Amino acid sequence: MQLRENHVIYFNVNWGGRASFKTDEIMLDTETIISTKGFLQEFQRIEMNKDYAFMVYDSGTIMRSYSLQDYFGTSKFEGMDLVQVVTLLFRGE
Repeated sequence: MQLRENHVIYFNVNWGGRASFKTDEIMLDTETIISTKGFLQEFQRIEMNKDYAFMVYDSGTIMRSYSLQDYFGTSKFEGMDLVQVVTLLFRGE
């Protein structure tokens, strides 16, 4: 996973072949001044329907710290300009 310009998230998946895809650009009305990002800190077996990363952006000057668990109480992100969360979904045959 790579974070690119204009909040695009680019993915490369290698699993019995290679697939690449990206999210659409997100253009904000305000300039992002502050941001925080959270990712898994160590190797972990991938589980279906689980959140693995988040990105929070805001044009203000103060931001609290967040964890991946905060996603489940979305009111904690109230007032932020943009919140992105990556959830991986794998479907078996």
